[in-house]
Amino acid sequence: MQLIQLAGALAFVAGLSALIMLNWRLLLKVVRQRRSNQIAIGIKGDAMERAVSAHRNFIENTPINLIAPAVAFAMGYAAIAWIPVWMLLVGRLFHANGIQNPREQETEFRNRALGMRITFGSSIAGVVVLVMAVVHRGF
Repeated sequence: MQLIQLAGALAFVAGLSALIMLNWRLLLKVVRQRRSNQIAIGIKGDAMERAVSAHRNFIENTPINLIAPAVAFAMGYAAIAWIPVWMLLVGRLFHANGIQNPREQETEFRNRALGMRITFGSSIAGVVVLVMAVVHRGF
């Protein structure tokens, strides 16, 4: 059982690390757009709008969706706490890919919609994991 906990802890930390790197990537795209278009404040142009929107959406959705799995992890349930974190990562990757694609309308917003569904699924998975941890602990 300790090996499963260790693997879960490594997966949890790897998922969090990947989310941090994705945030940096999205932020750097905004910075590059601002520099290349000499925009100090505001949003001008489709590429800038897409970069800002992708980063803003990431920031709006990621923290709240990490709370439940982080609590479960802190309670000692690393073996299952990593699952919603990786679901969130996959969802945010699909969403960011879709929203940054200037031709996303041609794909009927498939990546963005899939990313939103996976992100919502990670919310549900996070709550399920937390409930399982609390029930198992006997609170």
